[in-house]
Amino acid sequence: MDIGDSGEFSRRLNALAEIWDLKLAATRKALYFEALRDLPFEAVAHALNQAAKTCTFFPKPAELRALAIGDAEDRVEAAWMAFRAALGKVGAYSSLATTDPALGEAIVAVFQGWPQACALELSPEMWAAKRKEFGRVYRVFQHRQLVGPRYLPGICEQQNAGKLDWQRYNPVAVIDGGDVRKLKDGEAAAFRELLAGQSGGFSQIQGSLERLLPAQPGETA
Repeated sequence: MDIGDSGEFSRRLNALAEIWDLKLAATRKALYFEALRDLPFEAVAHALNQAAKTCTFFPKPAELRALAIGDAEDRVEAAWMAFRAALGKVGAYSSLATTDPALGEAIVAVFQGWPQACALELSPEMWAAKRKEFGRVYRVFQHRQLVGPRYLPGICEQQNAGKLDWQRYNPVAVIDGGDVRKLKDGEAAAFRELLAGQSGGFSQIQGSLERLLPAQPGETA
């Protein structure tokens, strides 16, 4: 959330408190806002709605966080499923961006890069072992509270780097939540223009997600 969400957050928190006939002081609402500020507003709104349905007592910030993002194993499983979906839809030749920084870091740490991950041919037993390793690594990066999407170059981008106008020939896909989407040429170019600071086989993308992600049907870019 950002400061612009504080008014709507306060309104919704007040509405939740009314269920228990509570009147919240401004300082208490400010503490709740700061405790949840690193989460997307949509996730916090969902948590407030769920609290109204499931909580017996007025929830503490930690309870709202749990409702907003789920427990640790839920987050690991969602990240793993998004990664496996990308393996099937994207492939090694495309570059891959992810709005979950812990996921990008985990792919690099566990598989040494996106093309390397795509190249693996493992038995079900070996994939199960990789899933456990991925979970351990992903939780470590989650606890670091990283920010910013991550960008993992594919084979096309690695092989064409340094060639004239190489960008236009390199496909890019993005993992946004559980959704995997291939970007159009103009969208892919916008991602690359925002790259900064190569580190550990990936690049952190600078700029707001509104600029990075393609518009949905019915939305304006």
